[in-house]
Amino acid sequence: MSIFLKILLYFLLLIFVILLFALVCPVTYKLHFRKHEKELLISVKANYLLGLLHFLFQYPSEEQVRIRIFGIPLRKKRAKANTQSKTQEQQEHKKTCSEETKTDESESLPQGSEISYESQNTNEDANRENETVTENHQEDKNTQEKDSIFTRCKHLKKEFLFYRHLVETEFTQGFIRDALKRLLQILSGILPKKVKGYIHFGGNTPDITGLAMAGYGMVFCNRRGFRNFTFDADFENPVFEGEIWIKGSILPAFVLWNALRILLDKRLRKIRKVLKVHKNRKLKKENKDG
Repeated sequence: MSIFLKILLYFLLLIFVILLFALVCPVTYKLHFRKHEKELLISVKANYLLGLLHFLFQYPSEEQVRIRIFGIPLRKKRAKANTQSKTQEQQEHKKTCSEETKTDESESLPQGSEISYESQNTNEDANRENETVTENHQEDKNTQEKDSIFTRCKHLKKEFLFYRHLVETEFTQGFIRDALKRLLQILSGILPKKVKGYIHFGGNTPDITGLAMAGYGMVFCNRRGFRNFTFDADFENPVFEGEIWIKGSILPAFVLWNALRILLDKRLRKIRKVLKVHKNRKLKKENKDG
């Protein structure tokens, strides 16, 4: 075996190992949210490839977003002086432009306006003729619009029946069931593993607070990571405050595997073929009518 082939094989093996490591290595994220009266604090951190890729979002902060690759920041801090100078220059430019436009308008205005009596009569005759012509055009347009609305309703009815029949078939029903299962698995892998804190929530009406409490009970209450989290409902006063700490991880291989299983399903290909045939038939009919 030649040296060139050995180098190529080692290079391909290195790429395969890097891709495998990237798929197996999880994306870890942390979120801190705090809301008390007028105070608001949000912090989001995410790390990938053991910290080689780092993302940070903070509010309020001078530099809200920070992205680092191998420890090297992509976005540098911007000084306040530069931003203030830019805003001042923009304001001065707007003032100068407004003054120039005012002077141009004052110079372009005519000094006097004279309208003759004969021109008024000719304008009245022309307006009468235009009104009669427009009335005739409006009658024609109304008849055409009625015919077009009738044909559109027929077309919409046919389209609705076609898509209804497509959804009611066995292969589409089976594909929808399996796709929903896969999506729920992806969602369960993305949801946080640990949540701590509390929320004190009260809507404008008791119905809203009741719906929020029911949603929390159905989705989050039975999960293991939400045992240290409390939801305090207030049915009398509209309130929203609390403090939350969230930790979680996302495995790219798990998400990619389920997404590929949905996209490469044979039933999805069959649905695409049926839609393509239907689209071609529509185009042929439109060309014949045209």
